Amino acid sequence: MAVSAPPFLRFARPLRPAAPQPTAALASWLLAHHLDYGLSGYWDANVTTLVTSGKVRLRSVAANGVQVSAGNWEAKADWYDPARNDANFIVLTSSLPEPAVHATVAAVRRIFGQPAHIYELSNYTILVWNQNLLPALARAGRS
Repeated sequence: MAVSAPPFLRFARPLRPAAPQPTAALASWLLAHHLDYGLSGYWDANVTTLVTSGKVRLRSVAANGVQVSAGNWEAKADWYDPARNDANFIVLTSSLPEPAVHATVAAVRRIFGQPAHIYELSNYTILVWNQNLLPALARAGRS
């Protein structure tokens, strides 16, 4: 008696490994540079924090291309409390479908001042300061 595969398996393609997430490279880079608490857009914040099991904690910021404020979607107020946390970098993504709803380098510089370092990694721009960004983020959110 011959046993055959069910019809849905007969034409199945061989399994391929999943394509690496772009945030995996970002996560590795941030870990290697000892950047563990910072800011970014919603999607990169959540995925990077998850991929690193919380070793890198990115907190989302909301932006409209000009203004930047603490994220308000699935965010906790204490993440943005400068007495509890020290966020000294922000990750910007350059290849977004709707750039007008994301932070720009110009907006970030206007709010936080000139960064100490700017790095380019694939489609990411990582701006690093020698200070906590959270007090300035709170002031920007009130204006």
